[in-house]
Amino acid sequence: MADQHADVDQLASLALNDSCNVNDLNDPDDSIIQTVTGDTVYTSAVRFEDLDVSPELLRGLYVEMRFERPSKIQSQTLPMILTPPYKSLVAQARNGSGKTTCFVLGMLSRVDPKLGAPQALCICPTRELAIQVVNYSCLGNRVYDMKVICFSGGA
Repeated sequence: MADQHADVDQLASLALNDSCNVNDLNDPDDSIIQTVTGDTVYTSAVRFEDLDVSPELLRGLYVEMRFERPSKIQSQTLPMILTPPYKSLVAQARNGSGKTTCFVLGMLSRVDPKLGAPQALCICPTRELAIQVVNYSCLGNRVYDMKVICFSGGA
């Protein structure tokens, strides 16, 4: 029981809460943010090029998905998601802020396109979110020529 509380406390210490602040990255006081977890310092990404992602994924973000720059939640969390040591992360932001792109990009960045075997599994609590994840994961289809499949339950 004590281990469960320690795990919850550790996850809570990693939480980012963006629900009360809707500032844009255009605000100069808000554009560079440093986050510390343990001994690791993460600096927010102003551009997707600031992240450790492949040129293929960068091209997919700009050309296929037509992104211009990371949203606030993406600029704060993607450096943590994409940089070792990989840690658990809890982040909260409003609808449409880019959270799905964060975990899909984290998933796709760890996939080896040369390995013809299943490498990622994303379990979603709702059919709607599963469909959204598949739509974003199809970036991997176009960039890496990989297969993305959605299995959904229900009647």
